[in-house]
Order: sequence, then C-alpha cells, then structure tokens
Amino acid sequence: NYPWQRRIFWEQTIGTKWTNALAPLLKSEYMHDLMITTQKEYVNETIFPNKEDIFRAFSDTKYEDLKVVILGQAPYPSGKATGLAFANSKEFEDTPSPSLRRIRQQTPSYGIGISVTLEQWAQQGVLLLNTALTTSEKDPLSHLNKWATFSVRVIQLISQNNSGLIFMLWGGHTLRYSHVIDKNLHYVLEAEHPIDGVDKGSAPWEANDCFMKANDLLLKNNGPEFLIRW
Repeated sequence: NYPWQRRIFWEQTIGTKWTNALAPLLKSEYMHDLMITTQKEYVNETIFPNKEDIFRAFSDTKYEDLKVVILGQAPYPSGKATGLAFANSKEFEDTPSPSLRRIRQQTPSYGIGISVTLEQWAQQGVLLLNTALTTSEKDPLSHLNKWATFSVRVIQLISQNNSGLIFMLWGGHTLRYSHVIDKNLHYVLEAEHPIDGVDKGSAPWEANDCFMKANDLLLKNNGPEFLIRW
C-alpha cells in the first residue's frame, strides 16, 4: 500500500546514489507521513508540479555530479512548474515567469539560448531544489511548512556527506537554511530573490555576480572541466 517504504521506489524515483545519501530521511516516520499527506492532496486538489515531477530535482541531477545547489522557495502555482526550482516548462520559452526572466538576464550566456527548462544546468550538476516540492494551485507558498523538515534534512545530509559544494541562497526565505550548511566544507553565495523588485521598474536583479563567482571557485578548486555553462 505504501511503495515509498520500499527502497526500490526511491531508487526508481531519484536514483541509487541519492537514495543512499538521503536514506536516514527517506526511511523516517516523518517521510512516511509526508508522502501519505501529499498523495491525498493530489487526489483532492490541483497541485503543482505534476505528481511524477515532485522529486525531479534529484533525478535530473546525478548525486555524483553535484557541484552547485540553488535553493528556491516553492513551485510556481500554475502550469509552468516542472519540479526544478525556477524552471518553466518548454511551452513557455517565449513567456517565462518574471523570476526566471530576470535570472536569465544575469547569466553569462544570456541571449545565446539558455532554455527556460534549465535542464542544461541540472545535467551539469546544479541541483535546482525548492524548499517546498509542491504547492496548491494559485497559492504559491501554501506547502512551505509541510516540506520544511524535509528541506532541512536534505541540506544537512548533502552538507555532511560532501565537500566543496556551492550553495546559492537567494532571498530572505532561503537564507534561513544557511545555518545547516557547514561553511568549513562548502561555499555560500547570497543574493536577493530574483522576484524582488520586479514591480519597481526595469532595475535588473541584484544577482551579486553569483554565476561568475561560482565558476571562479570551481576553476580554482577543481579545474576548467568543472565550469558550469550558465
């Protein structure tokens, strides 16, 4: 009755290495209760992203390729949500969400084809993780509290079991997760949230050069083959 209580479910959903890394969380009673609640919500409400994409951030970025963690808040409360933080589905290539539009404008590759799906980033080792993996239609932050423990444990486990990762925390909400990242082992790059100031005219997003800083760190510590094609 509860497929998520079996290891094979998680291996098929997020991959074997992510399953190993997150095992203490995935086996917990909290996770069991969270999955029951989430399944009921998809039956009784309109929830985004699609159910099969809830854990897509993990399946699209292999654990062994992990270089950067970009932390978002919650999925778009509309058909644009894909399971990857800040990304839009392909059909919105010409009409991206305001936050994604502002992100693309600050990337080194702006104007030369960075897709709204952000799949290129995920495939290069960029984990596009929202702190809530689901949201109710037209209620963008409705599931933040429900997923808070999940997000804290994921970040803790990633921090504890790796070194030299770059965490990008954009905006006040994600900065609350800074304390669970070991700053002796990892790097934290802070910036305002991409949606901040979107209604205040044409001022660009204050990205704090996070993309260039990330590549500078990757080049210094790992070599040119580790650079992200932003």
